[in-house]
Amino acid sequence: MRMKAESRPRMSWRAKRARSRLDILGKPIGKQDHYIVAYGGLRCIEFRPGGEVEVLTIPMPDDVRRELSDHLLLFFTGVTRKSADILTEQKEFMADHFGTLRGMRDQARELRHQLEIGNIDAVGHAMREGGSSRRNLRRKFQIHSG
Repeated sequence: MRMKAESRPRMSWRAKRARSRLDILGKPIGKQDHYIVAYGGLRCIEFRPGGEVEVLTIPMPDDVRRELSDHLLLFFTGVTRKSADILTEQKEFMADHFGTLRGMRDQARELRHQLEIGNIDAVGHAMREGGSSRRNLRRKFQIHSG
């Protein structure tokens, strides 16, 4: 199965909406939140050098998509944080952690592949691994910042 790309030579209205939200805020914030809000659904978002963003639909049979949906829960823990502070700190030390970031990218690509073949059991493993990578990355940034 091939993924359906929604990136076009001209910027789609969804991409414009995501970009305008980022421009209006004018703070260092995560792009992925704004893109997923603009596009919705189960997507793979690739951020390319030079600022290009490619948003892809992950092709899955309807029965697999329903089964995945039936097995997911979302909780609000009450924990809040200022993403601008975290991202400012991360940007400062980004070059030191490309290996970890590439590993996270590769995890996301592997999960995309697993979903394409209908292996929803891979989601739990990917979430655990991704969470571990994010925690390790935060620890590395905290070590740098003292």
